[in-house]
Amino acid sequence: MESFKQKVQVVHRHQAALRIPEEIVTNLPICQTALRLQEHASRLQHTAIQQCNILQEAVIQYEQYEQEMRHLQQLIDRAHREIQEKPVSTSNIQQLQAQISRHEVKKVMNLLFHLAKTWKC
Repeated sequence: MESFKQKVQVVHRHQAALRIPEEIVTNLPICQTALRLQEHASRLQHTAIQQCNILQEAVIQYEQYEQEMRHLQQLIDRAHREIQEKPVSTSNIQQLQAQISRHEVKKVMNLLFHLAKTWKC
């Protein structure tokens, strides 16, 4: 794109040196084609910049997702260790509820539910 702009500047300098009216030069088919190409290149450059920004945002979101997943895995691992270290008989519902409450399984499940909604899993 930059080299194209430089070539256009050279053509303008030569045009000025030859003292050819600008209307004549701009009406030449090659100049009209060059102008369309320049406009097309400009649109492509704009689109490429937009796509790059979208990709950068996606990378940031993915890194945040990865970090949240690592944190959740740590919570799950910790809860699992606690359950294994302090087993509770689950012969009745009250004991099961106490075990769930003590080991904060509800928190992990709520966090998982929140993440699933956030990331539309």
